[in-house]
Amino acid sequence: MPTFTSRRRYRAFPKRRARARAAFLLGVALAGSLIAARAAAGPGSGDATLFGPNPVTAGQADEWTLQYRATEAFAPGATIEVEIPPSWSAPQDVDAGAPGYFQVGGDPTIDNVAVVGQTIRLFLAPPFANDSYLWVYYGIGGGGASAHAQTNAQDSVFFQVRSDPQATGTVAPLASSPFLSVIADPVVASVDVVDAANLTVDTLARTTDQDTTHLFLRGYDAYGNPSRLIAADWTLSGGVGAPVPLNGTSTALRLDVPGIGMARAFETDVRAALAGESAAGVGPRAGFFAWVDGAPADGYRAPRVDEASHPAGRRRAQAGRVSIVTGQYGEQVLSPLLPLLRTATETPVRLVPVRNSFFGGNIAVTGLLTGRDVRDALASEPPGERYLLPDVVLSRDRFLDGMAVADLPRPVEVVPTDGASLVDSLR
Repeated sequence: MPTFTSRRRYRAFPKRRARARAAFLLGVALAGSLIAARAAAGPGSGDATLFGPNPVTAGQADEWTLQYRATEAFAPGATIEVEIPPSWSAPQDVDAGAPGYFQVGGDPTIDNVAVVGQTIRLFLAPPFANDSYLWVYYGIGGGGASAHAQTNAQDSVFFQVRSDPQATGTVAPLASSPFLSVIADPVVASVDVVDAANLTVDTLARTTDQDTTHLFLRGYDAYGNPSRLIAADWTLSGGVGAPVPLNGTSTALRLDVPGIGMARAFETDVRAALAGESAAGVGPRAGFFAWVDGAPADGYRAPRVDEASHPAGRRRAQAGRVSIVTGQYGEQVLSPLLPLLRTATETPVRLVPVRNSFFGGNIAVTGLLTGRDVRDALASEPPGERYLLPDVVLSRDRFLDGMAVADLPRPVEVVPTDGASLVDSLR
């Protein structure tokens, strides 16, 4: 572990310059600094603030300033320690052109500075009164002197600060040290196909329907941190089915051989119902609208609607066009069925596809639509039409975001989520 001691009595910056810099730092403190809670007198007293980029990109080279404020008068021989996070540039005050270079400024006189590994140890001399300030400029000067952040993404990275104001010989940590977050670099260096749990998908061996399994193209930065989803064109070879959609950041596999995909099952259900054959719906999980699996019993599998408010099969006795509210995946399967539905039911039918802006536009399943997105889509739709809403979007009569059906700008009819119920609602 590298250890060096710089023995000198100095102020790293003239007092006027230090106070000017202090005024600047205090001015920006309210714009996003992370301030530690004040501690009582004795070892561990004082509070600390960290200025600089936050969040930080993995491996980012920059400058950070740690400010310490005394909450009691310091005695001769008092000590303050600042521990730079592991895997960051080792602090040093010897070479102004090398990474991790730091300087110290503020009100106290510094007897000496010792660096042990990642810890900067400051030995102070009076006067250092209550409400006085000290700054450690880590990575000062930029360029080659910049400090380099760790390369692994992490939510909370602490700059530990300890103090011994009365020179008892024992330093103690402040009640709360400042911290920042390290995030993945948005620049993608590699990609991989992953599932919803962000686990890499290599070989899939399946004999049953897989269009409830979502696949994503995940991008990674140069250090292997998961970065962002990448749009791609998806293909499924071998004539066993198709991915839906064919492009985007994610897809779902529809297997036709062996097994029957949910999209094909929904189509079969609709055709059977139109032909007068038995095609009893089996609920949200089997319906195309759902297209999602493994949801918790208290959410997705919870009762869909209040039956007293939305009895099954209830419809408005008015003529006119019928509009089916659906997600973007639902639009892709329902669109080819519209001519058949219009002819067989003698009803003008159209779709109202809803983009899932709540989740950033990357989720296209109907079952995860929110009331806000449905509301925004219906706001621009004409009044006087029948609007059919699949019950898969509801849990205990409310959308995923807590919004109620009554809050929508157009009256809607909530229908069970299966092909047979859809056909029944159009007749």
